[in-house]
Amino acid sequence: MHKAKSPDNKLVFQDINVSINKTVILQNVSGVVHSKEVLAVMGPSGSGKTTLLNTIAGRTGAKSGDIELNGHRLNKRLRRKMAYVLQEDLFYTNLTLWETLYFTAMLNLPDKIPRFEKLHRIDEIIEALDLEKCRKTMIGGMFEHGLSGGEKKRLSIGCELLTNPHVMLLDEPTSGLDSSTAYSLMVQMTDYAQKANKAIIVTIHQPSSQIYHLFSNLLLLTDGQVAYNGSPHDALEFFKNIDLVCDEHYNPADFMCKYLILKSNTYVNQIKHSGQLNQKHRSVNSNTQSSQHKHSKTVCCNFLNFYLISKIHSDSNMSHSYTNFKTCFYSWKPNMLFQKFLVRDILKVKESKSRFLSKYAVTMNLILSLACGLMWFQVDRTYSTIRDRMGFVFFVVVFWAFTPITDAILCFPKERTIMMKERAAGSYRLLAYYLAKSCSELPLMTIMPVAFVTISYWMAGFKGVPEFFATAAIVLVSSLVAQGMGFVIGASFRNFQTAMTTSTTLMLCSLIFGGYYSQKFPSWLSWLKYFSFLHYPFAAITILEMSDTENIM
Repeated sequence: MHKAKSPDNKLVFQDINVSINKTVILQNVSGVVHSKEVLAVMGPSGSGKTTLLNTIAGRTGAKSGDIELNGHRLNKRLRRKMAYVLQEDLFYTNLTLWETLYFTAMLNLPDKIPRFEKLHRIDEIIEALDLEKCRKTMIGGMFEHGLSGGEKKRLSIGCELLTNPHVMLLDEPTSGLDSSTAYSLMVQMTDYAQKANKAIIVTIHQPSSQIYHLFSNLLLLTDGQVAYNGSPHDALEFFKNIDLVCDEHYNPADFMCKYLILKSNTYVNQIKHSGQLNQKHRSVNSNTQSSQHKHSKTVCCNFLNFYLISKIHSDSNMSHSYTNFKTCFYSWKPNMLFQKFLVRDILKVKESKSRFLSKYAVTMNLILSLACGLMWFQVDRTYSTIRDRMGFVFFVVVFWAFTPITDAILCFPKERTIMMKERAAGSYRLLAYYLAKSCSELPLMTIMPVAFVTISYWMAGFKGVPEFFATAAIVLVSSLVAQGMGFVIGASFRNFQTAMTTSTTLMLCSLIFGGYYSQKFPSWLSWLKYFSFLHYPFAAITILEMSDTENIM
């Protein structure tokens, strides 16, 4: 079957200016990339490479300048035809490689594509990117063994390939990889651009000479300005014209960065000036494609075969759905998004288990429930022990408010970066994310509070079975409310210490006005008890327990 190529594309960015807090990051940066080309944005650290990609992707606002795709000013709809592979590989560490691709496919691919074709697409990408041996390997993290750096980078690219983008933006894809893995990856991306008719922009710091000669075009930045814009094979001649001659056996990338990184060097201003002249003579609106230099290189047969033979791309209608599905993503019904999220979060249950049902958590709750039961063991139902019984109720309510709110604050930062990445790509709305996360964790959330109440309630000798179920339900709802507040606090503050300080202040204020330490407040403060989320469960359980005062001796 013949591969359905993407239509010819031309991405143009002209006179881009970006300033952050009055600091100029990019100044009059222009460039162009066509289909089948790889544009390398190269320069020393702090030259504005990542800012340029963020601006093109719409994640950083430009002070001025134009960005166009095929002659149309770039907007949200057109940006959904672009894929952005971040420098940092952000994944849920507890999922396997296949599960990560599966969730991405279920979430991002349109429902008109049958499930078996999505699964086939996943298998093709795994084979094409040579990830078959780690199909069932967990992603892993800092303290968990999992995929290697190169495998994670290929997985990041594979997740974006699922959507068949017209333009791909890659931020430092070779960062942290050994030279052999980095070269292999860039060979694959170069062949992908040519065979699938894609336009690729890649930022790179100091590539090896092998990688350098793979690029179609080079945009050299220094201090946010263009130093050179043109063919990488003409770059050395450009430097030669300003009396900077590269040795025959010197890596061209190292040679150029050597002079650009020394900001005090007298050559830098000369390079900037020559770069401005170079950019003026290079028209970004030219319709002619840049000349392609043929290289001798090793080609990954599986990767090429993936684009030459594909069931999904063989159907013209299917190809059309891949091209246009992102433009109508938010027209999907909320319940569709909810179901798709639920798929991912059910896969993440094993991570939730480690939070809610770890050996440490189970042991801690067992010890505390027994200690609580022994402390109030079969307490008498007399007027003199009413205060003691209220103390038991208040302790249970406070414990199952403090634990969930802390857990939620600790949990949210782990997922924030991934959620922000997916949200920036326009994958979903926050409501679907929150609902699916809450519903998937709900079964696990119920186990420990109910177990705690079951043990301590009967040991304390409280009332009968109906009151027990009512008490367990109230404690459970209270813990869910506390968890929700933890999510709100965790989402509101990027700084963990600030989030914990805020939650502690909230908890202490709720304790003060919860109704146990003092039932009589000054008249001008009495209304504050209604803002204490501990007041309501404490009052409800107390009423349940004290409703039959005639039986209290």
